[in-house]
Amino acid sequence: MPDTERFLDLAIDVGRLISAAAEPDVAGSRWRTRTYFGEDAYGTDVFAGSAGPVILLASLFAATKETRYRDVAESGALWIEAQTRRALTAPDRDPGLFFGVAGDGMTFLHLYECTGRERWLNLVRTRVKALRGIAHKEEDPLEGASGTGTFLLRVHQVTGDAGALDLAVAAGEHLLQRACIDDGGWYWPWRRRSGTFDGIGFAHGTAGIACFLAELSRYSNDPRLPEAVLGAARWVDAQAEPGPAWRRWPGDERPVSVQWCHGAPGIGLFAVRALAALGNDELEDLALRAAEATYTAGDVRANPSQCHGLAGNAELFLELRRVLGDDLWLERAVEFGDAAAAYREERPDGALWRGDEPGNYSPDFMLGSSGLGHFFLRLARPDTVDMPLMAAPARDDAE
Repeated sequence: MPDTERFLDLAIDVGRLISAAAEPDVAGSRWRTRTYFGEDAYGTDVFAGSAGPVILLASLFAATKETRYRDVAESGALWIEAQTRRALTAPDRDPGLFFGVAGDGMTFLHLYECTGRERWLNLVRTRVKALRGIAHKEEDPLEGASGTGTFLLRVHQVTGDAGALDLAVAAGEHLLQRACIDDGGWYWPWRRRSGTFDGIGFAHGTAGIACFLAELSRYSNDPRLPEAVLGAARWVDAQAEPGPAWRRWPGDERPVSVQWCHGAPGIGLFAVRALAALGNDELEDLALRAAEATYTAGDVRANPSQCHGLAGNAELFLELRRVLGDDLWLERAVEFGDAAAAYREERPDGALWRGDEPGNYSPDFMLGSSGLGHFFLRLARPDTVDMPLMAAPARDDAE
């Protein structure tokens, strides 16, 4: 097994800089982050807001027992709770994982898992309550039922809450009802301003939706769930171009992507998580081919981020190592980690960790440094630190 201890120092370095960047506010602490569209903001969300620093710092506390990380994480969580409280009863509240109620809940749940403090579990319960009776408008993991369902499923895994599982099953039912099914398999529409397309990848497409259904199948005897997962895998595989490589949807005119949100890394992540849940040679083959394509692409986007870069792509390797037990994939994750370490910049006023694009030093999770820091922490502790925005791994079922 490769020596990965050096990555703990990198994760701590990211956490130190993020802690120093926390800004005191009336309700707690917040971070200035950058939105997907490049605008500075004080957001609460998981994708590009203050939730990312909270998640990283909570994980650092769990790994090191250094209370300074817990203190800043909890201060950030208090600010998020104060900012999002009104949304719990708003008629148009966003239930989603990366921008809405489920994301706030997942942040508090992660903090509870890392600290054991009941106050955060109480906030999780209020978020579960706020999701009762929600009419899902979308299906994808970022904003739709599969992301919301992932949060609810993890609540059940952590707490045994049967009501949360019922809501996760309801989210799964919504997805089953919205599926398109033909001789090619199962797939789901992706509604955009420019039209409706058959999304392929993880963030906005069939791979991410089917990944949740695979996780749900571990807790439900509904025979449609494995049927849908395997049907989705067949459909996704059929869309592959040589490489293999995938576009955002069939017929998309943009070049193929190799990143978590679109392309081989996210598709491989779906396949390996589904493999752990269902066990299937076709899923393993798809996961391995997607991973080989991801490794071959290397630092294809020239950035270290979770959504579009090295960290998110190498999460696939860590999951393969966990599921298959092959240290080759840890070695490849280490290669990507060493490449990502080069994005630390020394400046006259101090060090900075670059995010998604040149000039982006945001501390958020998906495009910024907290997601990179969490990847470093997973490299340092691959057997104990899991992906915080996914269901708990299948290995926990036997515990």
